[in-house]
Amino acid sequence: AGDTARRILTTHREALDRLASALIEHETLDAAKVEELLADVPRWVVDGQALGATSNVAASNPPPTEKEVP
Repeated sequence: AGDTARRILTTHREALDRLASALIEHETLDAAKVEELLADVPRWVVDGQALGATSNVAASNPPPTEKEVP
C-alpha cells in the first residue's frame, strides 16, 4: 500500500502542489475548487487504472454499522 501511495503522489505531484498552495492561501476550499484543482487527476486509481464512482471496488475499511458505533 505504501508503494502504491508513493507512486500515486509522485505521478500527480503537480496536482498535489496546486492543492497544497490553494490550502495555504485560502485555508479552506469548497468541493468545486477542489474539483477544479484536481481536474486532471482520476478520482480513484487502482493498479494504474482510473475507476468511476459506480465501479465494484469494495472498501478495505467499510464504515461501521449502527451496532458497531459506541
